[in-house]
Amino acid sequence: MKQLLILLPLFFITSCTTSGLRVPAHVDSASCASLKNLKIPGAALTAAEVISDTDESGYPRHYCRVLGQIKSTKDSNPDIHFQVNLPENWNHKALQMGGGGYNGSLVTGTSQAGFSAFQGATPLALGYLTFGSDSGHTGSALDASFALNEEALLNFGYQHLKKTRDAAIVIAQIFYNIPPDKTYFAGASTGGREALTVLQRWPDDYDGIIAAAPALNFTGVRLHGLHIGKALYKKGAFLNQKKQNLLLQTSLTACDQLDNLQDGIVSNLEACHKISEQTLSSLRCAGGKDLGDDCLSDSQIRSVQ
Repeated sequence: MKQLLILLPLFFITSCTTSGLRVPAHVDSASCASLKNLKIPGAALTAAEVISDTDESGYPRHYCRVLGQIKSTKDSNPDIHFQVNLPENWNHKALQMGGGGYNGSLVTGTSQAGFSAFQGATPLALGYLTFGSDSGHTGSALDASFALNEEALLNFGYQHLKKTRDAAIVIAQIFYNIPPDKTYFAGASTGGREALTVLQRWPDDYDGIIAAAPALNFTGVRLHGLHIGKALYKKGAFLNQKKQNLLLQTSLTACDQLDNLQDGIVSNLEACHKISEQTLSSLRCAGGKDLGDDCLSDSQIRSVQ
């Protein structure tokens, strides 16, 4: 079993982008378009075209964009739609990108990794072969109705990750004549959960993962949200946007300097927790009733607690 690099959470690693660099592949219309004829059992490639563009930070990219779908076991079930990007400046590494929420939209692999604070070139511009999918259904990231379909639910849970990864590696090997030296996974929230899923289920398929804010204990997360919702929707308990901002700014003012550095970040959480009740009490409206946006009623204080 490979020794895996696990990072929770993490920002994209730039130090790994140049090691092992070899002669770049040549990406042209003919070589790219020929991939549409590639036969992959259970999958079909629907488009392959050369793209020359710049990423959101202005870095140039020249790559072959391949679109495809992995067929469901029944015609009535949704397929998995995926995208693979094959850069001309390939660094012999592959990066699978995860989704968010309930997924449902195609992860193109052309942007930064989820929750990344890195402001430089995107992984694709740096030479990573990137790919992602819609996890096996289309729809809003807030819509879980797809889960009524068993195959769509299983694909969302874990199966789309392996299916998409295997199809992408086959495409890479055909296009470049060699497989990637290293394969990574990066994602945040649902994508973070997906990163830990591939680590647990297929550790030999990956050399490292970036799992930012992984949405684990999924049932517990949903039930916790229900608990919070019940508290907030009690009569008089909801905080409007102005009251939420008041709570935020008051907390920052009280806790920011507890680490002896005023930088807009609460770093000394333990000390902040110790004064949390004092901080919250300072926002109480006179008499405990709602007197406007400059204070919190007793009901609103209880909802915050």
